[in-house]
Amino acid sequence: LLKEYGLVKGRVYQKSSLDYVVKQLKQGYNARGKYNARIQSKVKPLTENRVSILIDISEGRVSRIKSIKISGNHAFSEDELLSQLPLSASNLFSYISKKDQYSKATLDASLEALRSFYLDRGFINFKILSSQVLLTPDKKEVYINIHIHEGAQYHIAGINIIGRTILPHAKIRQLVHIQSGDIFSRKRISESVTDISNAFGDMGYGFPVINANPIMDNKNKTVTIEFI
Repeated sequence: LLKEYGLVKGRVYQKSSLDYVVKQLKQGYNARGKYNARIQSKVKPLTENRVSILIDISEGRVSRIKSIKISGNHAFSEDELLSQLPLSASNLFSYISKKDQYSKATLDASLEALRSFYLDRGFINFKILSSQVLLTPDKKEVYINIHIHEGAQYHIAGINIIGRTILPHAKIRQLVHIQSGDIFSRKRISESVTDISNAFGDMGYGFPVINANPIMDNKNKTVTIEFI
């Protein structure tokens, strides 16, 4: 980071570059849950029109998650949803698991885990409406609030294979992991695309393109999947 912004021995010193580096470092520590990190820069004049730069960092401790609240859920309990997340509120086992240590990356992973949980259980219109991270005044504890929209659960109405392929459509259909009447599952559809691609790869086609296109019937709450 220092080299990227010209804070290198022999370069012309610019205060704006030093200020920006300090700001970036602070944001980097915040993203890792170290809201108490203190970063100070000191510039000392030297002879021959030179300066020395000291960046003093006190990282502090990672902020702990005091609670995680999920609202807007109806099909599943809050406890069931929380069990899917890489993050958790502080408890007796947090010292070992470290799941109560907040970071933006882990929060993003938790939101994606929540999204995958619903999309694999038929809730194709699932949305995360908001996610709030609230800090206590001393910045040692974090409260997380997640507001979701579940939508309706969809079932598979049919499977269509589209395209002129070296493999018979009946053979491709055998590689599909989801059938009519099943609950919609993004995971099983993705696995089907992978297996179809591998089948073409075994025949020497190194770069097949397979798209799974969902056609939704919102009235009947069904989805027809076209493997193109």
